[in-house]
Amino acid sequence: MKFSSDFVGGYDMSVRYRIGMLDPKQTGAFSELLPEDFVPNDASTVLLGATKNGYAAGVLWGEFSDDDCEIMQIAVHPAFRHQGIGSALVRSFLSAFRRMERLMPVYMHFVCNDENRGLYSFLSATGLFTFFEETTMYRISGDQRLNCKGYQKMKKTITEPMTPFFSLPLSDRQAFVEENIGVDPYFPDDLLTGKKLYEDKLCLCHVEDHKVIAAVFVRSDGEMLHVRYLHGNDNQGILRYLLSAAIKEADYYYPDMDIQAEAAVPSVKKLFDVLADGNPEEIPVMMAMWNMVEP
Repeated sequence: MKFSSDFVGGYDMSVRYRIGMLDPKQTGAFSELLPEDFVPNDASTVLLGATKNGYAAGVLWGEFSDDDCEIMQIAVHPAFRHQGIGSALVRSFLSAFRRMERLMPVYMHFVCNDENRGLYSFLSATGLFTFFEETTMYRISGDQRLNCKGYQKMKKTITEPMTPFFSLPLSDRQAFVEENIGVDPYFPDDLLTGKKLYEDKLCLCHVEDHKVIAAVFVRSDGEMLHVRYLHGNDNQGILRYLLSAAIKEADYYYPDMDIQAEAAVPSVKKLFDVLADGNPEEIPVMMAMWNMVEP
């Protein structure tokens, strides 16, 4: 697919391809290389696009905060791989930080599965990153969950409905997001004004004295349910009940779908032990941290 005005600015990297900044709200042909749930943030989203022969060849998506920058995705069209485009995108992105008066950490998270094996090899080959095992993802199949006696018993104990995040006043939702979440692509801004079930997204929260104490966010990517604990109160009893209620609610819409969550807090591990009779699949989550000084 060719493009014309989709490319915004830029400079020649070589005679083979060009790299430049993209307008996050007008991605045009590059949208095919971005995830379906991509939602740009005016203040924090940066996109680099690579073109070859007038075609959208690759894209790099980053999200800034006051203290660091996370690379959310590096994607190269299959027809243009193994031509140095991915490496050029990364080097162009990082070169911008070397020109800043204050360098900030740049990192990328990814799950160590077969799907991301190529990403790990690619990042390693650049020589620009150091790798750390950051946490663990727990994953169980829909059949395993639904056939688990412990899970069926647990669902029966969830009798009180939790507060739908979207039923709260907008000011309360905004206050919780600003205080606890910040830039988070899994919690896009448009969810602040959504309904209880906003397309394939669900958010439940615990409220005390008209203040959101903790929230759990569940989204579906069409193949799996992703459970995310949104920072707040660390009371493990509240969080475990909230997680359980969210998964029970999600089962109503997606009863057979696999589910996974990051082991950010002890309640996640305990809950997934229940869901999988003590045997959830454990998948390491790696963080690639930019070395800042190119070798």
